[in-house]
Amino acid sequence: MTTHDLAHPLHSDRDHRTVRRMLRSGLNRLALLSVLRRRIFSHLQLSLAVWAGCTLAIGLVAGIPIYAEATGYRMLLATLAEHEQSDSLPPFAMVYAYGGARAPAITWAHYQQADQLASNLAAAGIALPARRTVRYAATEKLRVMFPDGPEKEVAWARLAFVSGFQEQVRLVAGAWPAPWDGSGPLDVLVSEPAANKLTLLVDDVYRLHTAPGTIDLNLPVRVAGIWRPIDAESDYWFYSPEVFSEMLIAPEAAFARALNDPAIPWVSYSAWYTLVDGDNVRSADVSRLIDQISQATGEIQRRLPGVELTRSPTEALVRHRDQVRVLTVTLALFSVPLLGLLGYFTSQMAGVVVQGQQQEIAVLRSRGSSRLQVLALALGEGLGLAAAALVAGVPLGLLVAQAMLWTRSFLAFAPQPGPPATLLDASVWHGALVAALVVPAIVVRGVPAARRTIVSYKQERVRNIRAPLWRRLGLDVLLLIPALYGYQQLRARGMISVPGLAAPADDPFRNPVLLLAPALLVFALALVVLRIMPGVLALLAWALERVPGVALLTAVRFLARTSNAYGSPLLLIILTLSLAVFSASMARTIDRHSADRARYRAGADVRLAYIRAGSPTTVTTAVPSGGVSLSADGDADRASLDYLFVPVEDYLQIPGVRAVTRAALSKGYVVAGGGAEERGVFLGVDRMTLPAVLAEAWRPDYAPESLGALMNRLADDPAAALISSTYAAQHGLRVGDRIIVKLNDLGTTQEVPFTIAGLVDYFPTLYAEEGPFVIGNLDYSFEQQGRPYPYEVWMDLEPGTGLQAIKAAAFGYGLAPLDDTVESLLEAERLRPERQGLFGLLSIGFLAAGLVTIIGFLAHTLRSIQRRLVELGVLRAIGMSTRQLAGLLIAEQTLVIGIGTAAGIGLGVLASRLFAPFLQVRSGQFPGAPPFVPQIAWDQSALIAGGAVALLLATVAVTLILVRRMRLFEALKLGEAV
Repeated sequence: MTTHDLAHPLHSDRDHRTVRRMLRSGLNRLALLSVLRRRIFSHLQLSLAVWAGCTLAIGLVAGIPIYAEATGYRMLLATLAEHEQSDSLPPFAMVYAYGGARAPAITWAHYQQADQLASNLAAAGIALPARRTVRYAATEKLRVMFPDGPEKEVAWARLAFVSGFQEQVRLVAGAWPAPWDGSGPLDVLVSEPAANKLTLLVDDVYRLHTAPGTIDLNLPVRVAGIWRPIDAESDYWFYSPEVFSEMLIAPEAAFARALNDPAIPWVSYSAWYTLVDGDNVRSADVSRLIDQISQATGEIQRRLPGVELTRSPTEALVRHRDQVRVLTVTLALFSVPLLGLLGYFTSQMAGVVVQGQQQEIAVLRSRGSSRLQVLALALGEGLGLAAAALVAGVPLGLLVAQAMLWTRSFLAFAPQPGPPATLLDASVWHGALVAALVVPAIVVRGVPAARRTIVSYKQERVRNIRAPLWRRLGLDVLLLIPALYGYQQLRARGMISVPGLAAPADDPFRNPVLLLAPALLVFALALVVLRIMPGVLALLAWALERVPGVALLTAVRFLARTSNAYGSPLLLIILTLSLAVFSASMARTIDRHSADRARYRAGADVRLAYIRAGSPTTVTTAVPSGGVSLSADGDADRASLDYLFVPVEDYLQIPGVRAVTRAALSKGYVVAGGGAEERGVFLGVDRMTLPAVLAEAWRPDYAPESLGALMNRLADDPAAALISSTYAAQHGLRVGDRIIVKLNDLGTTQEVPFTIAGLVDYFPTLYAEEGPFVIGNLDYSFEQQGRPYPYEVWMDLEPGTGLQAIKAAAFGYGLAPLDDTVESLLEAERLRPERQGLFGLLSIGFLAAGLVTIIGFLAHTLRSIQRRLVELGVLRAIGMSTRQLAGLLIAEQTLVIGIGTAAGIGLGVLASRLFAPFLQVRSGQFPGAPPFVPQIAWDQSALIAGGAVALLLATVAVTLILVRRMRLFEALKLGEAV
């Protein structure tokens, strides 16, 4: 023993006690983990149900920001592509430029100061990798003169250098410039167009001089080679190759040596082009990136005042950030009903788990365990399930986001072009937030159980007649108040403002109240159904007393007396089915209106228009631009208008074309009686062939008569016409009255008389906002104006017909299809991020809600039969057969599912009828045409009811299996439910 040990004899004992305490603590932790594992696996099916609900909630919450980010990035690329179309630069291109009339020339040293940052954006503080960097500098235009001879310039050209030039061009003659030591002529490259235009040859020597009256320059240059671009479309060319074709390109070293005079500002123009890599840019990075670009630009401008950032993704980045924020907030609000349903399911499943553990908890409490220890066990279970849900939920969020990106309509998915969804850095935190909210919901269910001892537990098991908390508080009635208020606000204003979300009132995809209000109404009414159901069942039981048989009567009495036992699964069924019916009707209404708008605007599947002579890419159409102008060259024009005399039947030979008609839209002036003329639109049609083409675009509510009857009215008189009912009402016009339409389709105004043969409220391609519209016979208009004028060829196509054959055939006639086809308009609408996100959310929500409803109902059925085993044993003992016992349980499940299905579909239809009228998209130039028609998805409602029947059959199968496997004599012997 050492002296130190003798001085401190207790030190070793204290260490041993510490070690023993640590060992006990470690063993206690291991024991706790073992207990938690056993508790979870003892109710594995129910624990998996809780895990499934938590996982779905985490996946949904994590998926919304991922989808918003992915679709926001897609919109960012689209915005940058618009810039690319105007200046040919790729996305995330940045160009700093200096020079112009107001910018003085700078010295080479001054250029180099700015070049240190402008050519190295990372050094300037922009934390994005550069894919390509191009530097450029040039002098003012110099006089290119012969080395001897008259003092007259051959041309004017800038001396310039462009970094990386040698890799982007090929020489058609000569060689690359040789290094220049300051003596002799400087080697330069000239473009092939300039060499051909000015007859510049390889080895020609010239002198470069400044303009008279400026600093004198006498620099001999030699044409070393003649170049042309390897790829004029390459992203290297931040200016088009034509811009450099007027310059003498020298190597950078030679350019610097020739102009490196610290006292003379030779550099008049300079630019720095950097193509940065923006593939990993996310909305969270936008603010930081914008600040970096701003600070870098300020620093470069301090080094070179007058430099400008002429091209950057800043504006597109700001729009991207705002779009992602709005989209995230909107979809998060839209997801509230679904998250509430998943939260309710998770809480209920946790309650079922606690019910299965109540006797065990009561025994623990009776044997000395504290409430805190019992709650600690519940907390441990909750943390374990939440951690497992987090591990599975975050990857599920990625799948949810990808499914939303592929959504075309409600429950309709198809792969779409664009960048795939990727996990965000914050996705784990989003999932952890949901898990943190779920754990208390699980623990709270164990609080009442922790208060009970074995005695109090047995007393409550005798009969629990206490009403649930929501019924005692009147929550169902209270929730009706905000639901009805939301409905009234929607009727009065179209929307309710949401803090942090600026959205037009006419866009249902950015108005979360359109889903929150009906969801709240459905939830409140579902609680009302639960409140009145015991009374209705009691009345039904009284009526069934006179009906032979005991199974159905016993089932109804049991449900009437113990409504709490089936309240949770019944509420799940009602909410799931009602929201499914409303979602399906919402999608059907919006899809139908989108299709009607597209067909109304396009008129036909394809519209071929005249290509103006001498301009093969220019399509001439009379829609709102006024009549078609003919060129001054009559022969050329007549040659290009041969299609006017082609029979429409010839177009039917094109594969996929099933109907063709002629139509001409012209702007003119309409005069009724002696009134003032009004600017309007005349549509000349071929009445015989038009109905077949407009069959899909026409709706019965567009006019008091069918389209065929209206066309028959045009057959009575060549001068017969149909006019807009709005115009007729304004001027008191009736059928038989005469009007004058002033047309100018051939360059001369002609007054064409018409007789009103019918009135129409709407007509495809015509809008009352453009003024009065008139529909008449096209041949009559030709006759009145002197000869045929260009018209459009409208085609109705077989489903799935491509446009390539149509375009090829049309070009042979001198025609080209208009861009706004029905399919292109519908595709643009389908790809709206808000619409796609909403329908994706509704589709995924419906599938998730259906899944948890099935799980929840089966779990409640299983647990209910287990809890009632003693009761069922007594019934069996007093003479009820196994078949009658099975019939009793099946009758109970049938009643619950039947009531839930009927109430769910009924509430869904009610919500659809109340809120569907607010779903109209009022955007575009003519938002009111065609009229909006709410739809009820009866066919999908029938499928939903079929799903409820399938759930019933599954429940019946589970019930029969459990009844056959029950050992009722054991339950009677033990006197306890399993």
